[in-house]
Amino acid sequence: MRKVILDSDTASDDTIAILLASRYFQLLGVTIVAGNVNYNQEVKNALFTLEYIGKQDVPVYLGSQRPILGNWRTVEEVHGNNGMGDWDYPEPTKRPEKEHAIDAILRL
Repeated sequence: MRKVILDSDTASDDTIAILLASRYFQLLGVTIVAGNVNYNQEVKNALFTLEYIGKQDVPVYLGSQRPILGNWRTVEEVHGNNGMGDWDYPEPTKRPEKEHAIDAILRL
């Protein structure tokens, strides 16, 4: 099975990517970068999604909390305030790894 690391700004679209990647690939990890909604919300979305689909063993690594270049503009008007269509889901129990996303990508 092909191994992948999914780089994500987890909102509803990347939730589908996590679902598909976990089904068709060996998902080594999910890395989070600034994007669709508030960064901490993206982290929560990724952690919850992995728990929800029974993939607690897939680690989540924190990456850049802002763009390297240019301005960051979130798109809550597309994905809802929480990035998940304003679905009121429970807090994840899973926590992100301490290793930075870049270090994890290089190691993996």
